[in-house]
Amino acid sequence: MFNIFFAILYYELLIFLRDKQTLFYALGFFILVTFLFPIALSPHPDLLQKFAPGILWVAALLASLLTLENWLDSDLDEQALEQLLLSSHPLPWLIAAKMLAFWLAAILPLILVTPLLGLMLHLSWLEIGILMLSLLAGTPALIALGATCKTLILRLPQGALLGLLVLPLVLPILIIGINTLIASRLAFPLWGNLAFLSGLSLLSLCLLPYTIASILKWGIEE
Repeated sequence: MFNIFFAILYYELLIFLRDKQTLFYALGFFILVTFLFPIALSPHPDLLQKFAPGILWVAALLASLLTLENWLDSDLDEQALEQLLLSSHPLPWLIAAKMLAFWLAAILPLILVTPLLGLMLHLSWLEIGILMLSLLAGTPALIALGATCKTLILRLPQGALLGLLVLPLVLPILIIGINTLIASRLAFPLWGNLAFLSGLSLLSLCLLPYTIASILKWGIEE
């Protein structure tokens, strides 16, 4: 079962590397939104440093929603979903591999460029490290919830529908992620926030592939 998991993971990463739209679309959007916030607010260092956690978390959320609009679309068009359903391997296991590949291709690059954007927003290296940890801990849950909502509307005209479904669900993740850095500035323990984000991501990655598999089975049968 691990062999098929890593085979799907490798195959999905190859697709993302060949079709660089997912890689650079999300990354470019993330950088652009982060650059626009200082222009819209103020270039004052103290103000940018104060709002930096919210800016970067909101930019990461919007970038992830933008890329999730294409989740499973190509598989549906090429009838690959039917092949997954007919496979003898557990469908949730295959879905988990596809979600991990999506996170590695679309979200991990955002986290890797966070230090450069953090320096632009006048964050210290310690604050950048805390922010990166919060993004590492929380973004898998964002992707899992977003992928589940996307699966629900896979055959529907979407527009802003995906954002309307996802935003109420991810608000707790967004608030806790932003408050992680704020808590460190106030000398409060931040490991509770990181543990909450990590636990929520782990729970989402363990349970939501089963939900997505059930939705797909129901949708294909219909």
